[in-house]
Amino acid sequence: MLSHATPPSDFDDLAAFAGEPAQFWPRLCAHAQSAFQAQGACLLLQAHAGSADGVRVLSQDSAQTTQRVVQSGVVPELPTMTDGSLHAWATGLQVLCLPAGAGPLLWLVLLDAATRQAEAAAREVRMLAESYQARRREQRTSEQVLGLSEVLDLGVALGESTTFAEAGLRLCHRVAALLGVARVSLGWLEGDTLKLKATSHGGRVNDATQEAEALVRVMEEAADQNNEAAHPGISGSHAITREHKAFSQAHGGGAVLSVPLRDAVKHAPLGVLLLEREAGSGVGERNKEEGTRNKGG
Repeated sequence: MLSHATPPSDFDDLAAFAGEPAQFWPRLCAHAQSAFQAQGACLLLQAHAGSADGVRVLSQDSAQTTQRVVQSGVVPELPTMTDGSLHAWATGLQVLCLPAGAGPLLWLVLLDAATRQAEAAAREVRMLAESYQARRREQRTSEQVLGLSEVLDLGVALGESTTFAEAGLRLCHRVAALLGVARVSLGWLEGDTLKLKATSHGGRVNDATQEAEALVRVMEEAADQNNEAAHPGISGSHAITREHKAFSQAHGGGAVLSVPLRDAVKHAPLGVLLLEREAGSGVGERNKEEGTRNKGG
């Protein structure tokens, strides 16, 4: 590690960082600027392989830095700089291609960096990028193995059922336990009519109750759109969620999510799985509380 770079604690934090890419890459960019003793730094991401089309800014210390990089004319040449060497471009501009696993290429562009120990700084930054990508791959592999195990366990449980009602009840109980939600309900289409078949609360399901009718209305909203629907809403989703919102408000403001169960060939909904989480118990609520504390509220 470079003696003149950022404090050891910053390097150590990045070397063990296990958070999301949106947090890691800006921190690495700032660390690299300090390690290279550069006047400016930006990290560029290639959106389309083999060309400079779609290159966008992933992180920057200032808009002026990125403007200077664009004006230098280096962007169209970035796809040729893929060997991990430190490339000099124009006056005071250096480019380092960083490993990004199987994803798009990343280029670190430095302005007016110190030439002393530049290669050592480049090795350090590349190592941090490589180790982070390796941790991300390991994490995804572990998650995939865990998910497969859970699916197999659920498949075994459903395979032991002798009736559809028993399988539906087991499905609701297993999903509720797995995800830690308050209740899971299963609706199934009979012709054009969606009927409530099971809930994780157990017992016999009475379609005539107001609660059952409310659950069906919520699930119908997802089935009619053949789309996941939720309240609070899913980021990037354009699904109509009026029934989900009304149900949530009538049940203490908890989170509600409906997931269509689709035919594997026609992709048409066969049923809907409805998940409920009590207010204050979800990640979204914790994030809101943390945001309030960070604002001093």
